[in-house]
Amino acid sequence: MISNRESARRSRMRKQKHLDELWSQVVRLRSENHNLIDKLNNMSESHDRVLQENARLKEEASDLRQMIAEISGNSFGCAVRGFDFDDDEDDNNDNNDNDDVPCKNTTTTKILRDEETKNHVH
Repeated sequence: MISNRESARRSRMRKQKHLDELWSQVVRLRSENHNLIDKLNNMSESHDRVLQENARLKEEASDLRQMIAEISGNSFGCAVRGFDFDDDEDDNNDNNDNDDVPCKNTTTTKILRDEETKNHVH
């Protein structure tokens, strides 16, 4: 009878040990789950911020393209013709050698071409 009692006691001890291990695993998994939820929430917030920044940057790029197109259309060179860039020269000197130069902004044209190329490469 002693061996039967001893066997039952060992069985209860194994069962209790297994139950303790399962509870320990539950605690660990719950903690891991909370950490993953926090990580997911942080990533979701970061994603939202990146989407907002991306939309803002797209808007800014669109505005800049429009400004470049307007500058190109108005020809920036025409807008500054006649402006005295050199303060050392005589202010009464009305001789402007580039009055007959057609208004063309090659830098703006190159920027627009580069932008178009960039957009078509993708």
